[in-house]
Parts: sequence; structure tokens; C-alpha cells
Amino acid sequence: MVGVGVVLPIDKNRAHIIYVSLVFITCYILLAIIAMRPMIAFDSFWHLQMGKDFLENGLSPWVDHYSFSYPGGDISSIPLMFQILVYKFVSLFGEERGFYLIKLFYITLLFLALFAYFRKIKANGYIVFLLLPIIAMAINLRLILRPEIFSYVLIVISLILYLRAQKSFVTKELVYISLLLLFWANYHTPIIGYIIIFGLFLDKAVNKLIHQDDSFSWTFWFVSGGVVFSIGFININEQFFVGQHFVLDALSVMSNDYSQYVQEYKDSYGLYSTDLMVHVSWALSIYVAIWSLINKQYGFLFITGLLIYFSWTLSRLVTAATLINMCVLALYLSQVMFTKHMVNIRPAIRKAMYFVSYIVALMAYFYLGSIANTSINENGNKQLVLEKRYPVQVADYLRSYQSGGNILNVLQYGSYFINKLPPSFKVYYDGRSNILYPFDFVVHNHRLWRDKNIMNEVVDRYDVNYATHVNTVEKFGFLDSSEKLRLGFADDNYQLFTDKKINVFPLSSMLLVFPACWNDDWTKGIQKEIILSEELFEDKDYTLKYVLAFMNEYLSQVDKQSFFESLQPEKMHTDGVRRLALHLALKSASTDVVSDLFTSVQIKSNYDILIYSHYLAMTEQYTDAENLLYYYFENTKNAKKIITFDKIAIMYRVLTILEHNVELQHFESTYKDELKEKLKGVNFDTEGELLFDYICK
Repeated sequence: MVGVGVVLPIDKNRAHIIYVSLVFITCYILLAIIAMRPMIAFDSFWHLQMGKDFLENGLSPWVDHYSFSYPGGDISSIPLMFQILVYKFVSLFGEERGFYLIKLFYITLLFLALFAYFRKIKANGYIVFLLLPIIAMAINLRLILRPEIFSYVLIVISLILYLRAQKSFVTKELVYISLLLLFWANYHTPIIGYIIIFGLFLDKAVNKLIHQDDSFSWTFWFVSGGVVFSIGFININEQFFVGQHFVLDALSVMSNDYSQYVQEYKDSYGLYSTDLMVHVSWALSIYVAIWSLINKQYGFLFITGLLIYFSWTLSRLVTAATLINMCVLALYLSQVMFTKHMVNIRPAIRKAMYFVSYIVALMAYFYLGSIANTSINENGNKQLVLEKRYPVQVADYLRSYQSGGNILNVLQYGSYFINKLPPSFKVYYDGRSNILYPFDFVVHNHRLWRDKNIMNEVVDRYDVNYATHVNTVEKFGFLDSSEKLRLGFADDNYQLFTDKKINVFPLSSMLLVFPACWNDDWTKGIQKEIILSEELFEDKDYTLKYVLAFMNEYLSQVDKQSFFESLQPEKMHTDGVRRLALHLALKSASTDVVSDLFTSVQIKSNYDILIYSHYLAMTEQYTDAENLLYYYFENTKNAKKIITFDKIAIMYRVLTILEHNVELQHFESTYKDELKEKLKGVNFDTEGELLFDYICK
């Protein structure tokens, strides 16, 4: 028995394990919290649906069942194991919890693999404290529900096998590598695995040429290399279990310029230009490549050098490159810590190195903590986040009140529609680029949403029944050019055009797109929609339902000014209702009420800002009007935003009013002339009614 007050010495090895475990647990908890954020991957839902249809309905995963653009088309390289896994988790735990638990399962496997790797290279606590949060930071960048996430686990395992085979290049180790690549090839694209193993074979070949390594023969090197490469052709995800090699498939993808059309193929700098930790990871990766050259580790030099290039040119590879390069850096640091190389460094320099490295580590921990905090906040408002990212209300409306048909959509919404709508609905496009949709189709789809003629040709060619896009005036004008489709439903974030005449809400939807268009001639039509909404939407939480409830109350009031003064904007359900109240109040409420309503709109559109600026000018609040207009000008002049004809008209009208009454403080007199030139001679010098008549057509 130990006496009171006696302190037993802690074994150094045990203390090291405890310390390393605490670092792992800290990073694990932070990533587990980050994984709680609402779904952000657009492809997750079609993976879920394909897994469900394969297991429940016996549908072939190699044939398209969901699109009207490529119905019955051949699909290649299906990550079937991942799709089955997703469906099993969701069927057992429900969609929200199932999606989260899959991500948590992945994080657990990855951290177990990393723990094994750090134990193998004998990394001390300092190395783990420094590099693990940087790795966790990189993991956060791609913490999405896609098959690639489990490939990161396989990356760490392949690095462990690399080190084992580097030390003992024998049949046994190459069998382990072959089995890993066989599983990887049949799970998902093993390109990174092949890069790592190619680095191993390169390293052994260089050592044999330079150092006359006689532990293996060239015959063994060529035969084993051929076996390892040929494994890439064996793939149960292909219809006949033999398909194009993943390396050749990657070269085919790279030969097409996907970076112009798909976000994850765009250059990384544009996406992460303001992310300090990504720049830190790039700097450390360059350091690793230089260290590999100095150490004559030619295999790692090839791997790190290639991945540095691709992590700069492909945003989707930043996580993989950082994971590998930090693992290699951990190996190098483990080899030199407490050796004469470190001892020979001057104490002042050594202390500075430790100080800088700890600052970098703390920055990474702070980064993870801030992202975790954001995740908690987003999870608290997850329904709003989901409805902004996915057409949640549109999908529910289609499923509940429409009978099926072809939906013209952009890539981002196709996956969600595939999972949420019955088979009677077909999508135009989803995330299966290069496995179903060829590159030419990707290019055509990109042009479609910029050219009204192409859009109308697709609507006619495929007998499109619905078209959906984000809820902006610009997209409304684009879709409204179709002779076949008309606006039928909308919420704060999306609008739906349809050729159906049943259960549609054109007027209230228009008020959600552009509330300034309300006029009293719409009263009878809006009352019909109010009655229809009360019949259909009793158990729904649609924005449209609250808009119509507000309009019902508004129309019943004789004294509009008193009505607006009694409003409580903070209790209104959505920005759509608050925005509508604002635009109606412009005509009959006091300036204080209008100001309060404008402030209450949480996410202000360009039209909110411009029309409120026009209101301020009309009510002789000239300084505020110009300041607000200048705010809009500053936030759009360098942004890639479309400054449409009607926006120019509003700006021109506001500047005309200001110029007639005060001296402009922020705008040169020539700027108004530039706007007039863009208006091509149309006269907007009359009162505001003409301006709004033009906008609402």
C-alpha cells in the first residue's frame, strides 16, 4: 500500500504514451465536433440512393436510372462498397445521424491508422503535437460524405507498407501491398496509392543502380511491379469486373479541362488564397521535398514533389498531399530528434525553431477550434443551412403536389432530387461527371445556364416539365424566357418553373423573387393562392405559406400605416416575409418603420440595397442614400457579379435625384454619364413608378 503523500515516479514511456494519446484525443474530439455540421457534399444523396436501389430494388449500379439526359446510359467505376455502407448506416440510424456516424467512423479509422504510423516511426510527443493538428486541419477541408474519405485511411496504411517494403523488399511485403491495392481499386480510385507505391519502386531502383543493392533482382523488381500495376484492371465496380486502369483513367480526366467547369478541379490557390494554414502546409511540403532530396530519399522526393504540384493545381488534392507530406515530415523529424544533427545546432537557433514550430501548432489548434465553434452554430441552425444549400422545399413541393416529370437543374441539386423524389421524376444533371456524363455534356451544361437559346432548345428537346435555380431576379429573367415554363413555386433560396397548371403559386412566388412588383391588381389572384395554400400547406413549413399568411393579414387591414407600425420583424419566419414587408412598407409606412424593416432583413440582396437607396433619395435622406449606393458600388465593382440593366437603371435614377438636390460626395459626375450610356438612351428621369414598372415588366 502506498502511504499518503508519497509520489510515485511515472515511467517515461508511459508518460509519453499518455501525452501522445491526449493530443490524439484532442484532435479527434475537434474533428468529431466539426463533423456535426450539416451536410455540405452535393454527391452524398445519389450515393445513398444507388446503395438503396441496389440492395432493396435490385437495380443495376452500372445503368443510369435517374436522368432523362442519359437514360439507361452505362456507368463506370461505381464505388459500390461505399454506397452500400452509406445506405446501411442511414437505414439503421436515419439520414442525419447515419451521415454523421459514417463520418465519425471514418475519423476513428483514420486516427487509428495515424496512431499506428506514428508508433512505427517512433515519433515523440513534440512531433505529434506539431504535425497532428496540421493533418487534422487538412482532413477538415474534405470532411465530406464521399467515397474518397476512406481512401485517406488507405493512404496512411500504404505509407506504413512503404516503410516496411523499403526496409525489406521481399515477396511477403509486396503481397500486402498488392492486397491493399486490390481492395483500394475495388473500393474507389487508388491513384494516390499507385503514386506512393511507384515511389517505392523508384526508390528501390535508384538504390540498386547507385548503391548496387543485391537484396533483390531486377527480374523480381519488374515482375512484382507488373503484378502491382495489373491489379488496377481488376475491379468489381465495373460491369464485367475488368475495366480501364485507374492511372489511364486519371490521365484521360486530366486531358480534359475540367478545371473550367467543376469546382474541385479548379486551382487550389483561388480557393484557399485566404487560408493561412493551407499556405503553411504548402511551405512545410516544400521543406519535406527539399529534405527528401538531401536525404537521397528519391521515392519520397517523387511522391512529395508530384503531390505539391497537384495540390497547387487541384483543390481536391490539398488534403491528400498535406496528409502524406506531414507523415513523411514526421518520419524525418523522428530520425533526427535527439541525434548529433540537432545537438550541433546552436542553442539560440534551436530554441527559435521550437518557438516557431509551437506557434504553428497552436495556430492549427486555434483553426480547428474556430471551425468546431462554427460547426456548433451551424448545427444549431441546420435547417436554415440545409435549405440554403439544397432545394429542400422545392423537392418536398414536387413530391407532395406534382405528378412527376423531367427537371432541368444544375449539377448541385441533381443528387438531392434523385434521393428525395420518386422515380417518376428524372433529373437533367448530377454529380456523376465522367462516369455517366461525358466531358462534352459538362461543357454543354456550363453553356446552357448562360445562353437562353440553348436552355430553350433543351427544354423543347427533352420535354422538360420543371426547371429550378437559385432565387435571384437574374435567374428568374433567364428561366422566364422559356415559352413553355412559368414560375410556380419559390422559397427564400430557390425558384421552380413548371409547365403544370395545378397547385401552382405564381404571384406569391413572384413576391419572393421580387417583392417590389406587388400592385393592387394582383389582389384577386393572391386571394386564390391564399385559399389554395390553406388547403394544401396546413402541415408544411414553406416560406410561401408564411408569405401568403402575411398577405392575407395585409389585405385585411384598412389602415396600412398602423398595420406596419404594429409589425414585429424579429418574429417573422424568414427573410422572404421580412423583405416583402419592407417593400410594401415603402409605399405607406413611416421612415422609421421602413428603416427597421430594412435592418431586420438578415441577408440583403442587391435589390434590397438599391431600392432602399432609391427610397432614401425619394424621402430626401440624401446623405444616407448616397452612402448606401456607394456601399453597393464598392461591393460590386470588383466582384464577378452581373450588373444588369435594371440595376443600372436604379443607380442612374438615384444619382439623378441626388445630383438635383445635393453635391455628390462619393461619385464623380462622369459616372452618371457612364450609366446613361449603358442605358442606351432609355429615359429614366421620370418618377419612380416608371422605374418599377420597367423592372416588373
